[in-house]
Amino acid sequence: MTIWYDVKDPSAVLDYEGDWAPFLVPGDTITASTWTPTLPGGELDHSITVQSASFAPTNTTVWLTGGAVGDPMQIFGAMHAIVNHITTSQGRQDNQTLYLDIFQK
Repeated sequence: MTIWYDVKDPSAVLDYEGDWAPFLVPGDTITASTWTPTLPGGELDHSITVQSASFAPTNTTVWLTGGAVGDPMQIFGAMHAIVNHITTSQGRQDNQTLYLDIFQK
């Protein structure tokens, strides 16, 4: 599993891309992709909305809005995990996780 980190304002509508090329074997391509916002305990995070998602042979993209604002006095505000699950043409399945800190700008 690969992870990456970013910061987002709760009112922003932004796109995030998962680059799967380094993890795919030659000739393998993405055939399905889902994005699931989760909370630290693993339950669904209903404060973030997946507005749309798409995929190409080696990358995935998600457009997100919302998110619960965290405490600006903490190093991390409100950490949200958005899990990208893919299936490939050769039957492989894997996850990458985008961690978002939500801060009001």
